[in-house]
Amino acid sequence: MVKPAGKNFSVDAFRNGISSYAQWKISTAATDRIYGRHPWPQMDHINAWMVTAETDKFMSVGGLGKVAADLPNSFNKQFKNGEDKMINITPMYTDKNKKIISKDGKMFYQYAAKKVKDPKTNEEHIVSKKIEITPVGTVNVPVYNPSLNSKTEDTLVNIYKAYADYTKDDLGYPKNDGTYYYFLDTPATRVDENGKTVKNAQIFNVEDRDPSNPNNGTPYANNIFGTDEIFRMAFFSKAVYEMMKNAKEGKLKDIEAPNSVLLNDWHAGSLAAMINYTANAEADTGRMSKEAGVYFDKLPIIYIAHNVEHQGSTNNDDNKRTSIFATLFGGYSVDILQNAYNWRPADDKYKPKETDACALMKGNGFSSAMTGMSLSDRVVPVSEHYGYELTASNVKANGLMDLMKARAFGEGHTMTPITNGYSKALIAPTKEHMDKVFNETKLDFTLNGLQSIDFSNIKLLPYEDGNLENKLHNKNAVMDIFKQTIEREKRLMSQGDYGPRKYLLHDPFHTDISSIKDFSNTPVIAYSGRVDAQKGLDSIFKDAMWKFVSHNLYTPKEKLPVFVIGGKIANTESYNSLAYDLKDELMRKSKTESDPVKRQGYKNIAERIILINGFVRTDLVAAAADLFLVPSKFEPCGLTQLEAMAKGALPIATSTGGLVNTIKDNVDGFRTEEFYDIEDGWRTTTKLYGDKNKPNKFASNGDAYCEAMERALNVYYNDHNRFEQMQKTAMQNDFSWDKKGGALDKYISLIKTGRISA
Repeated sequence: MVKPAGKNFSVDAFRNGISSYAQWKISTAATDRIYGRHPWPQMDHINAWMVTAETDKFMSVGGLGKVAADLPNSFNKQFKNGEDKMINITPMYTDKNKKIISKDGKMFYQYAAKKVKDPKTNEEHIVSKKIEITPVGTVNVPVYNPSLNSKTEDTLVNIYKAYADYTKDDLGYPKNDGTYYYFLDTPATRVDENGKTVKNAQIFNVEDRDPSNPNNGTPYANNIFGTDEIFRMAFFSKAVYEMMKNAKEGKLKDIEAPNSVLLNDWHAGSLAAMINYTANAEADTGRMSKEAGVYFDKLPIIYIAHNVEHQGSTNNDDNKRTSIFATLFGGYSVDILQNAYNWRPADDKYKPKETDACALMKGNGFSSAMTGMSLSDRVVPVSEHYGYELTASNVKANGLMDLMKARAFGEGHTMTPITNGYSKALIAPTKEHMDKVFNETKLDFTLNGLQSIDFSNIKLLPYEDGNLENKLHNKNAVMDIFKQTIEREKRLMSQGDYGPRKYLLHDPFHTDISSIKDFSNTPVIAYSGRVDAQKGLDSIFKDAMWKFVSHNLYTPKEKLPVFVIGGKIANTESYNSLAYDLKDELMRKSKTESDPVKRQGYKNIAERIILINGFVRTDLVAAAADLFLVPSKFEPCGLTQLEAMAKGALPIATSTGGLVNTIKDNVDGFRTEEFYDIEDGWRTTTKLYGDKNKPNKFASNGDAYCEAMERALNVYYNDHNRFEQMQKTAMQNDFSWDKKGGALDKYISLIKTGRISA
């Protein structure tokens, strides 16, 4: 048992014994990195590794994977020289559909597969996505096994290389502008030290023990072999460390060790501890060459902070904490834990609280986010305003505000926010893009091999040049799709068919837009994205809607907007709150309200809410929408507002996180005039955005959001020329990574110098 640095309780740990100098190095590591005292090396060229649990191409749950793919892709397309490169390091996730396959003497990683029916023959066949891979080496990763008491056992990790996202020359050969991926695989078996084939720990298997769990098939599955997301990511960091060490010592001939690493959020946070602590201990005791020890000591670490709400913590689970510490540090656990102090300022009044005193822990639990953000050289929040929020609100920082302040305001100023990019070429409404949206939408509406609605008179037109007549055409076309969808759902549900299927509607029998023949004068307000507490639909938006309802009970139905709301349901309670506490409650009031005019008002508003139970294609609804809902309770950066603006759908957003940096109020969208902290649901008085010298203008974020929504509708109805100019302005925005002075240039400067150039 040992007391971790700054803690007053003991944890289980193992001991190897390191020198007093190595202990001192460990004890000062966080202070040196947080305060910028760790020297930034001279860098002639960049060989950066993006260490990430998600990548947009192969496994992505949210914006985390988008950044992991787009930043390296943009970097590699800019340089194309082979010397400067950014490589993705990511797990090779496996389940029944994700696996290694062989074909024509080549190896492939099949990263997606599903059964589809041929609409002509009604026969099922498998459609898969795969990429060619080449084996480039193996590493053995010691893992703590509780059943073996204090012993660890090796887990085999196979390393495969792939090349993706390249363009081709005139002869069809890949150009030197793609991105290399190293996939780390935990196979089913390995050969032990006695030459016997034994079972291998399948840590990157993502078959959840509960197949109905939304995390099934994702990095966050609690898999059938007993591995959860926290241990999986700690192991991933350990495997990357072993890979770096073996590459530096020449044991992986085909892999060049990086000269900088980017840790993509908490999932890779443990790697910072391996670089600072484990490498130091191993070099001190001769288990690593001195050259490799110096390499790790000088290596710059950049941590990309996407969402501090998620920290990869064991919380109060002592067994999980022990397993992770033992896996990461092995026999060095005692010396590392005793000396793993967090920042230690000269002035005691700025020292961390007891809960933050150990660089590896938040409270009683191991925290991968705390570890990564304490032991990296730079922390990069994914927008400037989110960086401010992390220093202004302990709620937004999820308990890490003091650490964020030490970085932002300490001597090194080592918090360096960079607002994420988003390649405009991927989202602009070009002919190619709109044709793709149309074809994918047709597939979305295929049921049992047959088209479930009539697309014969529907066509989507390009309008990347700002041609709003084409956007209006698309608006009418998409709303015709939803008119047909409402009728389809009524028919199917009348037959007892309640899904599952795409574009499954909630209560189509009380959804009606059939009287609208032309949507020229009817605003469409859309939402497409994740449905969970963060996105604010069940709190800020619902609160705003009830105020909007109270203001519009006497508004004629033809003057009301149409709402189209849907997306991946990550939290069933959030969706049910919209379904039952908004739409259904409106219908209930339409039957119980004593005033007949109000009764009709409730019914009119309810019928204009198209609520989709699950999937909705963002590109489709954004092409139809005039306004786009972004009522987030917090939004570190956000991507859907960028997709919406690219298609001329003006966002209505809360003034939080990256929404402040990407939306100019009353210019290319609408934002709340004020935004309040979230300590008590969403109704709070602590102002995070707005003039702090003035009294609060609104009672809640919901009230502020209602005002923004009504302001947007006022411009639509009463100053439409201005509204259209705002749409054109929004479409002209370019948040591409490779824009001059944009996010890519800032990352290049940061990697080379440790600073963002002006």
